[in-house]
Amino acid sequence: MECFYCPELTSNSAVISLNEDESKHAKALRIKHKEKVFLTNGLGLIAVASAMQKNKFDFIFQIESIDMAKGELHFSVGIALGVLDKRERMEFALEKSVELGAKDFYPLISQYSSKSRVNLSRLQLKAISAMKQSIRSNLIKIHEPVTIPVLCGISKNYSKLVLGDYDGIKPVNSNSYKSVLIIIGPEGGFAPKETEILKKLDNLEMWNLGNRRLRAETAAICAMSILTAMQ
Repeated sequence: MECFYCPELTSNSAVISLNEDESKHAKALRIKHKEKVFLTNGLGLIAVASAMQKNKFDFIFQIESIDMAKGELHFSVGIALGVLDKRERMEFALEKSVELGAKDFYPLISQYSSKSRVNLSRLQLKAISAMKQSIRSNLIKIHEPVTIPVLCGISKNYSKLVLGDYDGIKPVNSNSYKSVLIIIGPEGGFAPKETEILKKLDNLEMWNLGNRRLRAETAAICAMSILTAMQ
């Protein structure tokens, strides 16, 4: 079934319409009368609904059932990724983070970052698309770019920190994580001083992600995949 973003969806919704952009998407997909679809509000709810054709170009959707937390992990994962030079690579990392269940995405500014800005509006659109693709009930939260010191403060909100590092250990299987922050550097990795700062954080594990040199976005996806496979 196709999935559409419908932020107006609530637990009490019975009949609902899509916004203009999602309506155009439904038309492009040639949704048929009485065809069943998913509707996600990005805030924890997903509904199964039937398309009811109002006219040749417009639909309303009759809600048949509503679920909470569909497509979500039972623990919270954040991804802090060094801002990458190529916009497409940053967007790819975000999309795959959404598909794998991450709830927060922190663009990270470090010494070796060649850029300090990201297009948050464009990233948001990519995140919505990935949420629909993976049929998730929660939309990832994309934060403003943060520095290493700011990230150190944010890290206190997570019970486990994972730093991708070639000198780290092989990831150890555990299903006891309640919340995890994955930290991956930009092209060229972190500067030595930055690594030393990160190593002093509480509850930090340094993970070796294999004997090959990975691109930053690949390392983020690899760490996320390992983590979710453990649970």
